[in-house]
This record gives sequence, structure tokens and C-alpha cells, in this order.
Amino acid sequence: NLKFEDPKTDLEGELLENGLRSPRHDDDPQLKRSDVFFNKQNSKITDVISCSKVNSAPFPSCGHIFEAGAYDIKITYSRTELDRWQEFKTRTEKLLQCFTKKQPIQQPN
Repeated sequence: NLKFEDPKTDLEGELLENGLRSPRHDDDPQLKRSDVFFNKQNSKITDVISCSKVNSAPFPSCGHIFEAGAYDIKITYSRTELDRWQEFKTRTEKLLQCFTKKQPIQQPN
């Protein structure tokens, strides 16, 4: 697992054209197996996206993890669609609202 708490991981990262950031940490084995991106709002990480490296699979994909209300959501889409990550997140949040009438009660840990 990628550890964002690791002080050697640069959480400012490189800002990309699609609004995501890419952490700078060459020693992490997770970053060598896949490309990891994240989004921050008010210094809080709101989205983490891990994508198969280009040419590593016949159809590279991305797994996108984010919170929608009290839910932890993971969606998957083609690597070629990565620039549409915000649209996929927004549409998933709207779809989830159609299925739920009440917010779930978050159980204490």
C-alpha cells in the first residue's frame, strides 16, 4: 500500500493538466507498478486514483477511490478516460443519491 503519511512522499506533487497531482517518491514499489494520482481540497486528499501503467496490460485501467457522503466509493474505468475523472465522480455521486433516501449512520470504530 502507498503510505501518504511517509515523510518522503511529496504530497504537493506535480499538478497535472487534468487537475490531479502525482506524488514524487521514486523509492515506493507501489509507484513503480502503477501510476498513482490524487486530488486535494483544503489540504485534504479527496481522491486517490491508481492506474495500470501504459503498455503494461492490453487494456490499462484506473481504480478511483473517493468518499460520497458516508460512503467509500471505488469506480474503475479505462486509463484512456483518466482526464474525465471529475465527470465520473460527479455522475457516480448523483447515481448513488438516486438509490439512497437516507444517509447511513456511521458506526463508531
